[in-house]
Amino acid sequence: MSGIKHWRLQRISAGILLFLIPWLLYELILLYHSGGLKSDIISAWLADPFRGMVILVTLTASLYHGQLGVEVIIEDYVPCPNKQKMTIRISCGALILCWLFLCFAVVSNFYWY
Repeated sequence: MSGIKHWRLQRISAGILLFLIPWLLYELILLYHSGGLKSDIISAWLADPFRGMVILVTLTASLYHGQLGVEVIIEDYVPCPNKQKMTIRISCGALILCWLFLCFAVVSNFYWY
């Protein structure tokens, strides 16, 4: 990926997170003051489809933004190009597995709550 494209994608994901993270913190503070952060309360809160989708967008943007940062670190500190590619692929695979698990957890809450 070119440096300009990488830079632009990192700024876009940061801009998205600039709005979503304060919203999430605000919602969690409201949850805490309304009854605590117990699993049944959070499940009920997360069962709302709008909140679930916003959480998925927040998690997706967070993981993608983190992956972009990890790529930069790998490119800067791993000297061998072959090891760079392998390490980036491994980190992308781990990111995809985490994202799939989180999507399953959020979406399954719609059906099981």
